[in-house]
Amino acid sequence: MGEGVWLKGGKLLYSDPCSPAGIPPDASCNFWMSRIDVSTRKVIEAPRRLTNWFGFAIAGPSASEDGKRAAFLETRARGASYVANLEMGGTQLTNLRRVMLEESSDDAVRDWTADGKTLIVEHAIGGHYQISRQSLSGDMPESVVTSGAGFAERAIVSPDGKWIILQVFPIKADPVLVKTIVPVMRVPIAGGKSEPIFNVREGGLTFCARPPSNLCVVVEATEDLNAMTVTAFDPVKGRGSELARFTLSEPPFLGELLCGLSPDGSRLAVARSPRGPIEIHFLRSQQTVMIPTAGLDPLAYIKWAADGKGLFVSTHKQGAREILHLDLRGKATVIWKCNQDWSCAANLSPDGRHLAIHEVEQNTNIFMMENF
Repeated sequence: MGEGVWLKGGKLLYSDPCSPAGIPPDASCNFWMSRIDVSTRKVIEAPRRLTNWFGFAIAGPSASEDGKRAAFLETRARGASYVANLEMGGTQLTNLRRVMLEESSDDAVRDWTADGKTLIVEHAIGGHYQISRQSLSGDMPESVVTSGAGFAERAIVSPDGKWIILQVFPIKADPVLVKTIVPVMRVPIAGGKSEPIFNVREGGLTFCARPPSNLCVVVEATEDLNAMTVTAFDPVKGRGSELARFTLSEPPFLGELLCGLSPDGSRLAVARSPRGPIEIHFLRSQQTVMIPTAGLDPLAYIKWAADGKGLFVSTHKQGAREILHLDLRGKATVIWKCNQDWSCAANLSPDGRHLAIHEVEQNTNIFMMENF
């Protein structure tokens, strides 16, 4: 059950355990009624469903004194994905356009093919994910994975272009989110069956460099959440050697780490906490360069520019998120302002010519229900 409220006579009005953060448009979220003997804790009347709703989450029910009316919060989350041309050294967006017309909080551009002409798109339906390729010049997506159980948190293209590497959040997660085990899968980019590579805890991140580099890494928090490790892996052979380890300034929120692999595979951009600063670590020479981030915290993610001369970061300002271009000296330029302080992410094409943006808006209203 989700949240509930007691009514007279031992009646309990409660909701399904749907997240108030918003759910996919085809997922149901309803109210139920049961009657319980509060002295013996025995169920007198079996639960019965009162509503037949879908497409939004409900939370925070309260009831009038006579128990004839109930008020509750209705929350809807809707997303949209866009692609824009990237100009002025990555500091200006032009020709912004929608790339998917179907609004869903779980539709998102995850990555690009190496030529920068095709988007890798994830779409979630009723606890299952789908992965497709969509050309910038076309309207019809080409299916890669038709149905897989769970939610594809990440989908990145391997350096050789043969595989899409997926991080699949399971349908049943551990109550302690950072203890949830997330499978990392591979699937042929032309389409086919998904196969497991290894597992990570929730909050882990996978990255792959672009050709001619063939480096892929997985970034994970240690079990005590006091450090993050960076380990090489191969899409077919699995895990390799540990490349780096960084002590964290504070435990990551929900296990989320702030790290990015440069396109040529030579450097890591790391923030030990959302407050920054960002550290650039050279994997071969072990040299470190600091980028000041004063006034930019809290950081939400870090991604490299295609030319390796800057970063794209997300931060929170005045109740909304902003996406910024940050050069390696710390000069920040706002390139996109999100509508709310909710999900907002950007994915840069490998040629540096386009930026894909996915943002989700959450809208909440109070409703009243009676005659139940």
